[in-house]
Amino acid sequence: MLSMQVKIQQLLSAADVAIQNNQLTTPADDNALDRYKLVLTLNPSNTVAIAGINRIVERYLAWALDQAERSN
Repeated sequence: MLSMQVKIQQLLSAADVAIQNNQLTTPADDNALDRYKLVLTLNPSNTVAIAGINRIVERYLAWALDQAERSN
């Protein structure tokens, strides 16, 4: 069985790939947010996962601001 550290690293790597593919919160079975949340269930203070979730929030905020500017 994989050690917890190896499992966490695999999840973080998969989350990075998902972000690069703009799979931030979808599809339901293959997205970055779910992987970061799983890391946090294994290690609640994992700073990489916390930063990853913040990156997702920032990306959605940037998209929202861009759309708001275009409608003005």
